Amino acid sequence: MVATSSGGCVVEDSIKIIVFANVYIPDAFTPNNDGQNDVWLLRGLEEYPEAEVTIFDRWGSPFITTKGSITSPLMVISITNL
Repeated sequence: MVATSSGGCVVEDSIKIIVFANVYIPDAFTPNNDGQNDVWLLRGLEEYPEAEVTIFDRWGSPFITTKGSITSPLMVISITNL
């Protein structure tokens, strides 16, 4: 971009735009081993290896927290991991 002031001063600058990969975050799961919605899959999170993920229980208390350990396309959290 180039801008010129009313006094004739010219300034030039640029900006780099990076488009990040989409992350799909399901809004709920029920890890109770009934075979339905027992796992929570975060697709696209591997693009952010330093991401921090915190899952809260229904009362708003932190249930699980992980940071910087996302290395695969899917982060799977199930009742067997708890």
